[in-house]
Amino acid sequence: MLLDINPAKVTNFLYQEPSKVLLGAPRSVTARTYRNRRYVGLVVPDSVLRVGRSLRDCLHVRATFQRFFDGLDWIETDYLSLYERRYKRQQLLRNDGTTFDDFRRKKLDRYDQIFADMKANGFQEAQSLEDNVEIAWCADGQPLLIDGRHRLAFAQILGLPRIPVVANLISEQRVASLADPSGFLKQQLESYKIKERLKLFDVVEGGKRNKGLLVNPNRSLFQLNRG
Repeated sequence: MLLDINPAKVTNFLYQEPSKVLLGAPRSVTARTYRNRRYVGLVVPDSVLRVGRSLRDCLHVRATFQRFFDGLDWIETDYLSLYERRYKRQQLLRNDGTTFDDFRRKKLDRYDQIFADMKANGFQEAQSLEDNVEIAWCADGQPLLIDGRHRLAFAQILGLPRIPVVANLISEQRVASLADPSGFLKQQLESYKIKERLKLFDVVEGGKRNKGLLVNPNRSLFQLNRG
């Protein structure tokens, strides 16, 4: 499901993986995948979509603001502590360099490039499903972030009024109030259990490592609330 939202409205992450609380959900369901295939537009009970931690409590987000809003060098941001706690060990295991400079060249320079491109050309909808910002859409319209924290932070820093996102999870109450041209979302409401709703999706080629994608039978991402 493809939406346009105000990025400033996204202030929190989704609380947890829905498989832990979804009645009748298979164990292989996460907030993004089912059997390792990505999906969008899965209708879930309102109670599943709980507000998680603030974006500003995430070191990745804070470091991104320190770099692109405050103008700090990467080594002056919270990415230094992230590197020391996590990424340095990963580099050693992979024999992939041992300094913060190595880490910056491998990972952080790419964020510089993405930010510069977004500043020059605006926020572009990604061709691949996996490369879009992913949210959960609550009953009251509040978006909760699932994935894409750096791109979302870039949009907030640049003050962009609207960006395209995909809604992986949508509350039942929200769906009941929507104009649904394909009828696919409301069709899910007829099934009580999540595993029955998942059976309504079709598998098409694509996805990370070509594992396939789960889409509605019309092969559409539901262009709702756009414009």
